[in-house]
Amino acid sequence: TDSATLEIADGPLAGIHPIHPLWPDLVRLNTTPAAGLSGRVVPVGAGEYGALPLNEIKGQIAVMDMANAENWKNPFAAGATALLLLGGPDTHAIPVELQPLYFPRYYVPAGPLADALRANGAARATIRCAGRWREVEAVNLYALVLPMKTDVPRPAVCYAAAFDSMSTVMGVAPGADAAVDSALLLNLLRDLAERPPRQPVLFAFADAYAFN
Repeated sequence: TDSATLEIADGPLAGIHPIHPLWPDLVRLNTTPAAGLSGRVVPVGAGEYGALPLNEIKGQIAVMDMANAENWKNPFAAGATALLLLGGPDTHAIPVELQPLYFPRYYVPAGPLADALRANGAARATIRCAGRWREVEAVNLYALVLPMKTDVPRPAVCYAAAFDSMSTVMGVAPGADAAVDSALLLNLLRDLAERPPRQPVLFAFADAYAFN
């Protein structure tokens, strides 16, 4: 992502605020035309279809809590042009969904902006997002622990973990999960290096989480 912003035209929230695009729709990034996607920011509660303000949402920017992200398709079904998902104390990770349609979705971190949008929306706003795919080289790390000497050869065992992190929200990737996995393997590697096992053990630390 090169840039992603929410520009609010007037009122106490007037100004340009950073936001974060969600995971791409297959290969389609959540980028916008240069002019952006504009409209009123309309709160839609928990996003349940029966409770949506259908007479207000068509052609506008819907806003709802990330905690209710399982309902994210409903505002688009009602005609919303984009969706802002707000961070808060109940925010939790949502799985990456592979779907072939362009549904521009963005994350607003917990804070004053998210609180204000949750309460009142905004009279007029524009979302602009620019980005592109880049080709980069991933680096995997390997460590082989040789076994104690034995007359009977044994097949190798491999333990693998990702040492970087990923997230449904592009650019906001909490690394605790991957860090725990890597720490576990490093401790096991240290232990086996001091006390050789009965068979070879290969440790693999993989880069480019979710792609490699």
